[in-house]
Amino acid sequence: MVKRRTGQRVRLYVRGTILGFKRSKSNQYESTSLVQVEGVNTKEDVAWYGVAATEEASSALLCSPDR
Repeated sequence: MVKRRTGQRVRLYVRGTILGFKRSKSNQYESTSLVQVEGVNTKEDVAWYGVAATEEASSALLCSPDR
C-alpha cells in the first residue's frame, strides 16, 4: 500500500538572482557565487535554507552545458 500525503505541499525551490562571484579588492573567486534569494533578509532566514542546497543549485546553473 502507498501512503497518501496529508497536509500542505512543500515548495522545493526559491527564486533568486546570481549577483556575481565572491571577490576581494584584487582577487575574484569563481568557485563561490553570491546569490540573492527572494524573501531572505536576515541570517536566521539563511540558516533555514542551508548552504549545501544553495551551492548545489548555483553550481548546476553555472556549469550547465546549454548555457
